[in-house]
Amino acid sequence: MAHDNRTLEEQVRNKELERQKMLDSKREKLLKDREASGAKSVAAPSSKVSSGTKKVKKKKSAGKKSGLREMEPGEVLFVEGDIATSLFIIQKGQLRLYRPKGKGYVELAILRSGEVLGEMAYFEEGARRRSCSAASIITTSIVEISFDAFGHTMQSLNPWFKTIINTLAKRLRTTNEKVKELESNSVGYGQDGHVAGYKFFHNVEIIRMLSLFYLVFRAHGKRGQKGTELSLLKLRFYMFEVMGIAEVKFEEFLPIMVKCNMVMIESDEDNLPNTLISSEINLFKSLMGFFAEQKMLTDDKKTSISSNCEIVLRKLIAHCDRLGMHDQEKVSLELNDIFNELTKKGVTVDESDLDDATQMGFCTEVLVNSAGKVTTDLFLKKLRSDFLALQVGNAVARVNEAKASSGSY
Repeated sequence: MAHDNRTLEEQVRNKELERQKMLDSKREKLLKDREASGAKSVAAPSSKVSSGTKKVKKKKSAGKKSGLREMEPGEVLFVEGDIATSLFIIQKGQLRLYRPKGKGYVELAILRSGEVLGEMAYFEEGARRRSCSAASIITTSIVEISFDAFGHTMQSLNPWFKTIINTLAKRLRTTNEKVKELESNSVGYGQDGHVAGYKFFHNVEIIRMLSLFYLVFRAHGKRGQKGTELSLLKLRFYMFEVMGIAEVKFEEFLPIMVKCNMVMIESDEDNLPNTLISSEINLFKSLMGFFAEQKMLTDDKKTSISSNCEIVLRKLIAHCDRLGMHDQEKVSLELNDIFNELTKKGVTVDESDLDDATQMGFCTEVLVNSAGKVTTDLFLKKLRSDFLALQVGNAVARVNEAKASSGSY
């Protein structure tokens, strides 16, 4: 069994290294062609960006690399139908390609360091238009190459080779149209058969990803000093190749797991951030059960709290930890100092922010006496048991809300 695990890990690692070498070679060739033709950067693509998004700004300090541009997470590089004047090479980061469909979006692909995008429009005769939209997932650096500069390189090619490229580009554009027609657009379902708004994460997707975190950690994790260690490449292999999880979903879900302290990401033996560490892998199993239960409940019965309530409860747990209240079932707390401390940090809260906690049974009704003293009884053991699930649930809800409201994906 150990031999099989090592063999699988070597196959996954070799596949990733081969892919990276190919992308590095492609990037170096395009950069050399760009330098040889004296390419100059051009203005950003059309400003027809959906509300809630920002145009990409050029990096002023790029120096000689006049085509180098920086993108913040969530920024749109171009949208479907924009007039195209450039192609791009990703130097660092990740970009996603997507197309609008109805009230939602169809995810096409995720591109990473060394890959090229925007080249499709060059091969379109007549009006050059973007065939899909592109936006950054994380902070991303890209090199812009104008079509004029790229054209100088194309002129040196054999005419037959250019014909082949044009044919392939046309076929790929046709394939994109078919994908848009057939693929799910991630629109949720409302009540009474009505279509709900765009929903990036569905509960069933969260359950599937959590189950894979748990199973792959159990099957292939190795005990280390900080917890159970797992190759991120191996987890990606199971997510994408075995279970068919959409790559874009996993790349958005992984930061949630990191932020909620479910996993840490550290460098592997090649000094790449490809090692996941979990201090308690059974938490994935608990979360999986929580989301499975939530899926079977109606909206009015689901366990949920507001963002401010989450902030207050996290502060109350930390306060109890400082006082050494680790195992108590129920503790009585005065809240005035807690509220004042949060207010000083720019978070305006009051007793009403604990209404959700009271309804969910995490604390008793908040009382305010004539002197303004605010108190409550906190069911600490129950809160500790459920708080991680509440954190993850709120993080998922925030991603869904951001995607739906911004219109960027």
